[in-house]
Amino acid sequence: MLCGIGGGIRRPVWLELTSKTRIEFQHIDAVPNLKKGTAQLDVKIVSSNASNTPRNVLFNIDIKSNGKIVAQGEVKTIIPANTNKHIVKWAYHLPKSKVNLWHFDFPNLYESTVTLSENKEILHTNSDRFGIRKLEINSLELLLNGESIRPVGFNVVPEDRFTGNTLPIERIKEDVDLMKSLGANMARLSHVNLPKEYIDYLDEKGIMIFEEVGLWGGKDVLVDPEHPKPKEWLQRIIENNYNHPAVIGWSVGNELGMASKNPKVDAYIKGAIEMAEKLDPNRIAVSVSNSANNSPKEATMYADLAMLNGYQNWGGKKADGTWKNHKKPIFMSEFGYELNSEDPSLGDVPAEKILNQLRNKEYVLGASLWTFNDYRSTYHGKDGWKTPPSQNRAWGGIVTSFRDKKKGFYSVQKEFSPIKNLTVSNINTAERHAKVTIQPREKLDIPANILRGYKVQYTLFDSDFKPVETKTENIKTIFPGDDTFDVFLEWSAKDNLSMIEVSFLDPQGYKVYTDVVKFQVPKQPVITFANTANNGIRVFSKSKDAEAYYVRYEKDGLIFNTKKTTNNFIDIEDKKIKQGDVWQYQLIAVNNKGESVPSEVKELIKDEDELPPIVWNTKHTENGVFIAYSVNPYDYLYEVLYGTSPNKYNQKLTTKVKGVLNIPNIKKGIPIYYKMRVIKQWGIC
Repeated sequence: MLCGIGGGIRRPVWLELTSKTRIEFQHIDAVPNLKKGTAQLDVKIVSSNASNTPRNVLFNIDIKSNGKIVAQGEVKTIIPANTNKHIVKWAYHLPKSKVNLWHFDFPNLYESTVTLSENKEILHTNSDRFGIRKLEINSLELLLNGESIRPVGFNVVPEDRFTGNTLPIERIKEDVDLMKSLGANMARLSHVNLPKEYIDYLDEKGIMIFEEVGLWGGKDVLVDPEHPKPKEWLQRIIENNYNHPAVIGWSVGNELGMASKNPKVDAYIKGAIEMAEKLDPNRIAVSVSNSANNSPKEATMYADLAMLNGYQNWGGKKADGTWKNHKKPIFMSEFGYELNSEDPSLGDVPAEKILNQLRNKEYVLGASLWTFNDYRSTYHGKDGWKTPPSQNRAWGGIVTSFRDKKKGFYSVQKEFSPIKNLTVSNINTAERHAKVTIQPREKLDIPANILRGYKVQYTLFDSDFKPVETKTENIKTIFPGDDTFDVFLEWSAKDNLSMIEVSFLDPQGYKVYTDVVKFQVPKQPVITFANTANNGIRVFSKSKDAEAYYVRYEKDGLIFNTKKTTNNFIDIEDKKIKQGDVWQYQLIAVNNKGESVPSEVKELIKDEDELPPIVWNTKHTENGVFIAYSVNPYDYLYEVLYGTSPNKYNQKLTTKVKGVLNIPNIKKGIPIYYKMRVIKQWGIC
């Protein structure tokens, strides 16, 4: 099945706002001839004429690559009076010298500008970006520009605890950049249609997605081939996103189930897929399923690709059962497990365990994690699925609702990396050299792609952890199944070095695998602050040379250790510690080189207070400050004292809002100093 086309953004520019004749949109098919290296461009221009007279007009078409014109043409036509949809077409054969294919590692974009004029007067101009690429399903292979790919990606809930579902462009870019650093290149990104700016940035950075009609699970009267709404949605989605090279297919719904839930589900999916293929024959049409493994008569039989969601028995019952029923290649559109923790130090994902069930199956082409980010929710459910009181639902999220990296970020980065392993060894700081060993992926691994233009970058840091020297080594083209090979590093810096960071860079400069080697154990840490309360002790510290911390606490010769944490605080909640007893506490810092000398002993006593909320994040916006904090089921009110000078807290805000509060009327650039406490149902901390 062929899926070749292009790209981009719709940027309508009205040169004459009062003109009744205008370009509505342009659709660009850009299909490459991979053997010859050429490409066929077919531009369909849709215009309208709201006047009462026919318009004798001229369309001028300019195609640009990197700001330079690579093709030009013109089309003359008469647009009849009172016409909403007048279509003209223009074709051009792009020679090999002017073809730069779009690929997730090399997201090359073109721009098509169409100008509508009458008697040399410009009435309207429309510009769209597009890309030239070819996506095919060939038996059990997914081919991008003729090469097999076995991609990975993420589902995203487009939500921000500071701005809600309206994502600012900075959040969009930060999320996409983080996903690229995790090796992401393909996903059914979201159940809902993404804003134009989001897909624009996916075009620019190279993540392939399926856009989806917003039908989602359970019984739904809209799951009906005769209902006009889903048809309208599908048509508008395709029309609006036709040119984006990042969009490789259309999904007609998510987890619509068997006929027992929606009696007309098969007829709806069959008809919707046929409609999508008719409107856009160059892309994949699918329906995302969590029931394809149940029956060979399930509606996945109508799709080009089995898009499968699964949260247990991923490779067995789910993938093997779906293959047995449908004999179609599978992309695991959602995989995951139960909720993890919103605490960055604890929130992990068993990515290796899950992916190892899916790897080395010829019919499983790739997988996408649910989900990239924690998100706001009030859904509770059964044990293992309950959203915490903070409303930050950590369903597989590897970054928090505030985009702090969780433990799972690094687990998934390793499993999603385009190489299987990168290790640094033979480090000799005196002679200033080291060795990096790179292990490529196997042919049926997930992911497994040909890697061109990748590099190894290494940076040396001084005793203050400031970078003092960075070098980059080009890497040969790596094919899945290649042998392990070595890269030898040399540097000039020699005095007071603290560590070396070695990264595997993709062609866009994203660090998709990183190994950091510290040269010394951490320095002796300091307990910078401590909270004492009736239910526990909280100690704080942070240093650049530590990767984790733990606390050693003792009394009367009995010694205990907390678990390690990557946070800058540790809560000690041990029932053996009684109120009024004096215990001794020491902080130990840890890195890959070993453990630090314990901190100086600090004697602390549990008292009658409550521990304050944990402040997870603070964000200063144009006109206010957001504070993100932990929530306990017994919290009643949250109180913030704040001011714009140190130790002068002359303002107070009290709220019942859970998880995030906003202090208004603080202009960006003005510093704010604050302290926060919780008022429990029985008192104040």
